[in-house]
Amino acid sequence: MTIDVPTKSVSDIKAALKDIKGLKTQYLEASEDIAAPRKKPPRVAYSGRFTLEGLDNPGLVHTLTNFMVSHGLSVDTLETTQEEAAFGGTTLFSIDGIVTAHEPLPHSFDTDKIREELGKLGDSLNCDIDLEDNVTRKNRSSNYEIWENMA
Repeated sequence: MTIDVPTKSVSDIKAALKDIKGLKTQYLEASEDIAAPRKKPPRVAYSGRFTLEGLDNPGLVHTLTNFMVSHGLSVDTLETTQEEAAFGGTTLFSIDGIVTAHEPLPHSFDTDKIREELGKLGDSLNCDIDLEDNVTRKNRSSNYEIWENMA
């Protein structure tokens, strides 16, 4: 997440963020010249849709988004839903989102390896996690069809 903070508030924001347990932060202080909009936006080199389905447990969003970031992916959109299971009285949880990576991709970027590790993560969380390549968000025509395959 990128935020623009008035110069006089920078130290207060840094102190407040430092006090949040488990939050990792990076700071880049830029002058107005550097912070000015780029002439060319960065090009997306990879986009994918990720989904998670399973029993609701604390920390699922945190765990999954940290995994994505650790693999050089930015979480562009993320939607969550909960519903009661038909039988058993448990709560089912779903995550649906888009991740991207901008050019240049590192040589180590490997979506097959990411998928394999997502499978292991899903097994450890007792969830199904999938990653589908080459998708972007499209305009909502309904609450259920919000993704478009760009392959």
